Amino acid sequence: MSYSKKTANYNLPQWEPNDKPSMRDYNEAFTAVDSQLANKANLSVLGATSWDSGNFPIESGTWEPTITGANGGSPSGYTIRSGTYMRMGNIVMARFDIAISGVGDLSGQLQITGIPFAAQSGSLFFVGVAGVGYGGLSSGLFGVTGGLGGLGGNIINLYKAYSNGGTVSLFGVDITDKFAPFGHVVYNIT
Repeated sequence: MSYSKKTANYNLPQWEPNDKPSMRDYNEAFTAVDSQLANKANLSVLGATSWDSGNFPIESGTWEPTITGANGGSPSGYTIRSGTYMRMGNIVMARFDIAISGVGDLSGQLQITGIPFAAQSGSLFFVGVAGVGYGGLSSGLFGVTGGLGGLGGNIINLYKAYSNGGTVSLFGVDITDKFAPFGHVVYNIT
């Protein structure tokens, strides 16, 4: 358990600034939410985009993730560009899958923009960039990770990840036309 407190109604994790979220915590939270939704027999979830269970509004939908450079520019095209999200009260879990067809004129640190809701300022969050397409990184890089940032937390900043655990900003020169990040972000909104 990598969290200090749980929510009163659904026993979902509530992290403190010194807690380190783990994948197990997220899986347990998704299981708890799934169980509670299954118990709401009067709700027709299939085909619905939102519903309200008392004070716990739930919404799901799609979003279009976009790769940009912090100083401007964009890839020359995409072969995959999809995202889904689920909002449960003030918690958002968003998934993204992107594949570019060319590096284009990206300038500055690479970012993913278009997340469905701006994060609450100072909220705890988790970003997992699960991997990149084969050959999508320049030599010497181990992988890519991300961090929620920007004013109001509306972008995912991308970082180079090295096998020794170090990270530094990811730039257009660090990727190839096979760059294909996918992953998820979990964060609070107001």
